[in-house]
Amino acid sequence: MSGHDSSVALVADGSLRFALAQERLSRRKHDPDFPFEAVAAALDSAGARLDDVDAVGMSCPFDGLVMLNRLRLVLGGKVPFSWFNVRDPVVGLVYRRPVRLAARGLGRPVAWWSHHECHALWGAATAGQDDCAILVVDEKGARSATTIWHFRRGRLRLRHRVDYPNSLGLFYAACTQHLGFQPLSDEWKVMGLAAYGSPGVDVSPLLRVHQDGYAVNGRVLHGLYTGDPSGAAAILGPPRQPGQEITDRHRDIAFAVQDATERAVLALAGAAHRLTGSATLCVVGGVALNCKANGRIATEGRFRQVFVPPAAGDDGSAAGAALALRYHRSGLHSNGPLRDARLGQSWSPEEVEALLSTCGLRFRRVLEPAEVTAAHLAEGRVVARFSGRSEFGARALGARSILAHPGDPAMRDRLNAAVKYREPWRPFAPVVLEEVGGQYFAGFCAAPFMTRTFQALPAARERAPAVVHADGTARVQSVAHGDDPELWRVLRSFQRRTGLPILLNTSFNLRGEPIVDSPKDALRTFYTSGIDVLMLECFEVTK
Repeated sequence: MSGHDSSVALVADGSLRFALAQERLSRRKHDPDFPFEAVAAALDSAGARLDDVDAVGMSCPFDGLVMLNRLRLVLGGKVPFSWFNVRDPVVGLVYRRPVRLAARGLGRPVAWWSHHECHALWGAATAGQDDCAILVVDEKGARSATTIWHFRRGRLRLRHRVDYPNSLGLFYAACTQHLGFQPLSDEWKVMGLAAYGSPGVDVSPLLRVHQDGYAVNGRVLHGLYTGDPSGAAAILGPPRQPGQEITDRHRDIAFAVQDATERAVLALAGAAHRLTGSATLCVVGGVALNCKANGRIATEGRFRQVFVPPAAGDDGSAAGAALALRYHRSGLHSNGPLRDARLGQSWSPEEVEALLSTCGLRFRRVLEPAEVTAAHLAEGRVVARFSGRSEFGARALGARSILAHPGDPAMRDRLNAAVKYREPWRPFAPVVLEEVGGQYFAGFCAAPFMTRTFQALPAARERAPAVVHADGTARVQSVAHGDDPELWRVLRSFQRRTGLPILLNTSFNLRGEPIVDSPKDALRTFYTSGIDVLMLECFEVTK
């Protein structure tokens, strides 16, 4: 559990068996509340009861020492008095009390773990390497904003820490708000908008990058973040109001913010290499959702391998908290890199058919869902795919996805306008057969979780223009047969029909909503959007 993106993970016999964000069930994006519904879903998935739970671990994003440190900064004149808002210690107390009461209701002891340690454990468990550097970068977790860890022989060692308010996540969130978007939610809008900007805006008064990392102007950024933009106005100009027209100036600010962030993360990766000497780097935390920065580390950094897990943000810290219980008893040992993020709920064909019949909808059961899906896609239809367990994290990876033909340049505009109901400049991602990814994307390697970008080769730019962004990059998801056989068959069937082993893949949701999780969510979204066909498990639903 965290200050936002509350989630639940279930570990049994040292292995992660279930993971789900509360937002998928409550239908409130980034839901921060105690995840009662997700707890029930986790227990149901295992056929277990509360009596079967040995212990509960929780990620703690608040720390009383943080409040004292903020007071010290205020008294020392380092930050304005408004920084020490009475709401901060109250939030810390109010947050912990209902969690403790809820835990008492669960009837099990609760172990509180450092937020950044939970991030690091999730990264170490999923990277599957006995020796790796772990870089955790977010807005804040208790007192930490950035930490570097060395995971070796089953144990974590903290090598470097940068304390809040010297926070790269704060910098990006504050600039997101300055551009008229929702901080801690719409950062990827800034990342997408950056591709349309040009150099020219100097953000160095807000963020300076040096050899070992970065330094932010906490005073000015705090003003940006809390609604006092006067300090930043001289640097970035007047803030854009939500809904206001986006100008070239806004695009250039986004470009500068993204470029500075990439350079800062690249510098941190260099520091991680120097401190650990590892050949593998795992990047975790909210800033790890910046796939452009991850791509830059992979191409320009000194590591042979860069791994970013699914649910790299605060939702993944729940999995780290669950794993921490075992880690502090006997260490952490992995069976190899995680390749499948389908860790959530699923429904049987019988349950789905009963729902469709009850609703009186038009549907048919098909013997080969992959072939039927590919046939619709080859004919230019937009298909929503609901198959098996839901994915853990912010990316739809085929189990709760909207798929489309990437060869039509107009498909991007159609999806943004009539299906997703979102800004026209937002990009879409490709999902590609792993065995041929190198023919379409430069420096290609396995990318099962859509967490980094690759430069598109001419074959991709010419044959799949709907999934190549304005800057020539693509946020790639690769699919190997052994990881997701059914999605692999959809791609192979589409390739046989069109000669193209790539599909456009975007999350199955509408603007401002979480990704669908249940068949009811899928039906509601299908009938309130411009999606042509819904493949709901082995059932084809049409309008």
